[in-house]
Amino acid sequence: MDGLRKKCEEALSDDLNTPMVISALFESLKAINMIHDGKETICAADLEELKAVFKLYIEDLLGLKMSIESASGTEPYQKAIDLLLNIRLEAKKNKDWATSDKIRNELTALGFEIKDTKDGFEWKL
Repeated sequence: MDGLRKKCEEALSDDLNTPMVISALFESLKAINMIHDGKETICAADLEELKAVFKLYIEDLLGLKMSIESASGTEPYQKAIDLLLNIRLEAKKNKDWATSDKIRNELTALGFEIKDTKDGFEWKL
């Protein structure tokens, strides 16, 4: 969790590099999963900082927010994955292979199957 806020701030300072913000947030998911699985621990102050960083970047800046009124509980997550994969497509168009590969690899590590198609992409969990 160390430096997550700084990584996100640096990415935004770099010409609003949102793919790198998302990459930094996804990178932190490995640690979050280890904490969730009981393999690591986190102190209360770090947990509050983590919540604040995710709220700031996921909800406030990227506009991804879970809505109770949502027709489907999974709809916001589906939109988030679509957003990430659209950012990946844009990175590929710009020949930013590092960002494209990082998004694909991180999603694959989380259990997503991603298939590139002539019309864009398909994915499933």
